[in-house]
Amino acid sequence: MKLDVHHLLTDLLPTESHSCSYLQSISDSSSSIILPNWLCNEVEYEEFDFSPFANVESLQIGDNSFTYTTKFEIINANKLVSLKVGKNSFTRVKNDPDVHILFIGRHFSIINCEQLESIEIGEYSFYDYHDEFRLSNLPLLETVQIGNVEADSSNFLSASFEVMSRINALLLCSDLPSLKTITLGESSFRISPKIVIESNTTI
Repeated sequence: MKLDVHHLLTDLLPTESHSCSYLQSISDSSSSIILPNWLCNEVEYEEFDFSPFANVESLQIGDNSFTYTTKFEIINANKLVSLKVGKNSFTRVKNDPDVHILFIGRHFSIINCEQLESIEIGEYSFYDYHDEFRLSNLPLLETVQIGNVEADSSNFLSASFEVMSRINALLLCSDLPSLKTITLGESSFRISPKIVIESNTTI
């Protein structure tokens, strides 16, 4: 007997869940986007594509969304000022320390966003993203908050975390001259092979 786990999980989704077609209803002239909870959990949606929203200044992604997305990438979004991701989003499996063995190629990058000032990510989002965490050329970025220091968060469970001036790491945070605060929640990067902060006197 063949068990279709995907359809079983789909049947368990709450009635207020939204398909990926919701994204097509958003105007490309919007300056602020607030995405609902339980959005875009179809297995076919593997890449978060921000390119249609070039005019967005504020992006807020809800909870329990984008389960099967393997690539989160925002590049050259020069009007984006703030990014907020809710809880349990971009996570396929959580509470499994061996998940980095199961899912290869899940990575996160934000690059060349001239106006971005803040990044906030809720608990258990990007739990099984382990290949790359990259922040680069974000000249106005001041705050990065990943998870909650008072609650188990487990973001980016096994990704490397580095803030440094040279480009040679799995997790790269370079060209961030305005960065003042980095907050990592409980158990975020818990089994990271490397955590380094150097060459940034403003932190």
